[in-house]
Amino acid sequence: AARVRVIGQTVASPGMTFITAKGRDPVAYRGAIGAAIAALPQRDRDLLGLRGIVPLPETAYDIALPDRPA
Repeated sequence: AARVRVIGQTVASPGMTFITAKGRDPVAYRGAIGAAIAALPQRDRDLLGLRGIVPLPETAYDIALPDRPA
């Protein structure tokens, strides 16, 4: 891992969704995940690029897929 380096970045886009069972209130899960991120040392949050949880509307995922690599 010491030899891993960033060679490029894509534009910002929504991350993976968090899914729970149908009928479960996601607020408690969102709070727990947010608390876990906040409990990380700042250097770890910076390394992982984590800042928190932001609820997004479903339309936020209506983005074009990138072109297939050659």
